[in-house]
Amino acid sequence: MAAEDLPLKWVTPDETAAEFLARQFREAVSTGLPFLDKHVKLRPGHLLEIIGPAGTAKTEILTEIAANIMTKAAAATAAAAGGQTEEQEHVVVIDCDGKFDTLKLLQLVTGRLPPSAVATQSLQQLGTALERFHLFRCFSSMELLLAINSLPSYLAQLQGRCRLLLVDNISAYVWHDRAAAASSSGSHNLTSSAAAAPPYTPGFQGPVAAAAAAGLSAQRVQAAAAALLTELSQVWRLPVVVSKQAGVSLEERHDGPPRLVQRELMTLPWQNAVTHRLLLAPVMMPGQALQQLAAKGPAATELMMQWQAQGNTAPIERCAVTANATISC
Repeated sequence: MAAEDLPLKWVTPDETAAEFLARQFREAVSTGLPFLDKHVKLRPGHLLEIIGPAGTAKTEILTEIAANIMTKAAAATAAAAGGQTEEQEHVVVIDCDGKFDTLKLLQLVTGRLPPSAVATQSLQQLGTALERFHLFRCFSSMELLLAINSLPSYLAQLQGRCRLLLVDNISAYVWHDRAAAASSSGSHNLTSSAAAAPPYTPGFQGPVAAAAAAGLSAQRVQAAAAALLTELSQVWRLPVVVSKQAGVSLEERHDGPPRLVQRELMTLPWQNAVTHRLLLAPVMMPGQALQQLAAKGPAATELMMQWQAQGNTAPIERCAVTANATISC
């Protein structure tokens, strides 16, 4: 290519305005949950973190999102059979602590199918919905990084039809990693262990973190996970929603309305990768312990919910987990 052609190549558009607008409309992902969709339409590059202590319906929210995406996939197939064309949507779930209930997901999907399909005992739409669901189970930080690192080749098989990546309890291994690093380093602290670890190389084909996770500190594991998920979201054009178990409390302020604050467990690289946050906290009566609240079951759970994004904090909302573990606000 001649040198005079380089500036022309640089200013040549990659897509027309119509193609850009169509892509913006197509890439916006609706979770099907009004309390989320009213704040933001998830797009590629977004990493939404759902934060709360145990018993605040974090996994239930991810299950509802997955069921809504899968139900839309079944509707798209039915529309295509009727002569209409619509993109079929897949959802990938990474379960880090074994609490993602696939039976509950099946019940939600079945309840969202048209009554005629259930009445005639037709399993075609249900099978179509289940074909759009992909589950990875991890039991350590090593397995989590390997799962994320293997997703590009897996997504390639789906031919770009995956719409959303869900990660249930990204903080599942935080304390285990800290304890392992402390025991393996002896008198050395986590900082010295991290400094001695091999450097992390960005990119799906060469992350040293996936190969050396067993000897890495919690800080380096979280930095690798953040880098991989961010690159995955941008390259494969799908937003990421993760849940994180952490303490959340109500902070009263003299200079403004009260707000929810979390006890942060993750390191700075992970915090910087998160673009949106949804904080959840149980509504407890004076003298009521969190263990007593959880013992009553999901039907009795009332939640405080607050949205945080780009330095802006929305007012606190009240929501509830209903008897069938669905979220209502």
